[in-house]
Amino acid sequence: MAIMDDARASECAACFLGLSRFLGFGAGKSIIVIVGPSGVGKTTLIKQLMNEFPGRFGFSVSHTTRQPRPGETHGVHYNFTSHEKMREAIDAGAFIEHAEVHGNLYGTSVEAVQTVVSSDRICLLDIDVQGAIQVKKSALNPTSAFMFLAPPSLAALEERLRGRGTECEEKVLLRLENARQELMFAEEQPKFFEQVLVNDDLVKAYKKFRSFMERECGRRRLAAEENVQSSGCPSLFASMSSPLMKPTQALTTR
Repeated sequence: MAIMDDARASECAACFLGLSRFLGFGAGKSIIVIVGPSGVGKTTLIKQLMNEFPGRFGFSVSHTTRQPRPGETHGVHYNFTSHEKMREAIDAGAFIEHAEVHGNLYGTSVEAVQTVVSSDRICLLDIDVQGAIQVKKSALNPTSAFMFLAPPSLAALEERLRGRGTECEEKVLLRLENARQELMFAEEQPKFFEQVLVNDDLVKAYKKFRSFMERECGRRRLAAEENVQSSGCPSLFASMSSPLMKPTQALTTR
């Protein structure tokens, strides 16, 4: 009788787990971390996903101390707060990740993620590489899946950023430099992300984006009339909200 070696057994187990999750057997992941440079199309893909699966996903609303831009709504685009209040919350360990950019603070709070997961929705986190590293090191990692969204090229990304016409030359160059660093990280750390998706065609990219969600979260969970009970354990958030947890500050532009 042939004996399966450890490597083969591990491979088969991974295949079975992936197939089971895709078919919807098991709760799947409750947190999806989406990383990618500004202008790569994260917001567009997320909006399309949430429109196709209403009530299945929830977007974690970040906090910031900057002033709202035209068209931005408190609690929808950002949770706008004061520098003093956010500093106090950071010191108390209330944030999974945070960054200071041009004098303004940005961050993802434990409460914002917990609010989504506790409502039996899958939480979508749109954060930078450094923020993703903090999530990977945290108690949320076991129930999280990570995707990196990349542009077809830096030239294409630059064209998109300049096409917005909303930022000065200095900020465009800064975003491009950050994009180079993030792309380098994705290339040098291929096992960090479950998938690296190149957005060179929106229709094709969305199909792959959608398939990733089905695979990681469970196909039946997305298609069911009623949401399946999530696997997000409240105890994970309890451990993260402790004042003892001090997230490392992330360097990014948002």
